[in-house]
Amino acid sequence: MTRQPPSRWLPSYLVMVLLWGSSFAFIKLALTVFTPFGIGALRTMIAAVTLLIALVITRTPFAPRRIWPLLLVNILLAGTIPWALTAFGELHLSSAFTAIVGSTGPLFTLVAVLIAFPEERPTWPRMVGLGLGFAGVIVVVGPWKGIGAAVWIGVISVLVANLIWGWSGPFSRRYLTGGIKAGTVDPLALAAGMFVMGSVAVIPVTTVVPVTHAEISTSGIIGILFLGIFSSGIATTMNLRVIGRADATTASTALYLAPLVAVLIGTVFLGETLSWNEPIGGAVILVGAALAQGLLRFGDRSVPLQPDDV
Repeated sequence: MTRQPPSRWLPSYLVMVLLWGSSFAFIKLALTVFTPFGIGALRTMIAAVTLLIALVITRTPFAPRRIWPLLLVNILLAGTIPWALTAFGELHLSSAFTAIVGSTGPLFTLVAVLIAFPEERPTWPRMVGLGLGFAGVIVVVGPWKGIGAAVWIGVISVLVANLIWGWSGPFSRRYLTGGIKAGTVDPLALAAGMFVMGSVAVIPVTTVVPVTHAEISTSGIIGILFLGIFSSGIATTMNLRVIGRADATTASTALYLAPLVAVLIGTVFLGETLSWNEPIGGAVILVGAALAQGLLRFGDRSVPLQPDDV
């Protein structure tokens, strides 16, 4: 797969940053009415309807049947499961705090890339960057402050969400956007197919697992509609386009900027406050991720680790 110039993917990337960054505040709104599972399921179903309408308007053919199982796997990795886990984490964390912990996404993506693609050999800068990034999580959490179990539960939930999400980029690159089975399928068709397959999977579950925990309110409806239409449907289409025109690692770096959007919205509109260690830890995470992905360099990053080095 040939990497295309930034003019081909940068606009999609910036839209993705804005939509992902604002999603954390809208999760807070949606949680006033919907359960974490309900948020994951409804985001999937609303996005499916949104993108099916877009397919009709643009006259884009639906994804071919041969890749439907791949689309189902990818939406579970990239959307439904991580969204439910992130929403569960945000029950215990502020939206800004959740976004900062969520900036570990590029680190988990790199780990998945190193495992999925043997040609992407580990180097010392990558390993140092990974270690630095995950150390930043400890700084963000601030265990010396004697935080409660609820915060740890929230942090672990968000980290697990990112661990699962991290595999979606390499999976898309290998089997969908860059794969021989779906490499020529329009990103809009891929995204619509993902959400339709995800909806087929979650609709039966909604009959036994609660979707709401309170009476329907305007704020809750606004939150879930924004998440489903914009942060899910449109943002996922943009993500697939960036993966296809650049690569999975580049797409994941949208999470460098998304926390800045989330912190701005959380502090200005939701009245959230940050402790000194949270932005510092977030900066450590981002520096580590940038170093691990080659955006920051020192020495010769092309030299792989040797067997005697580990």
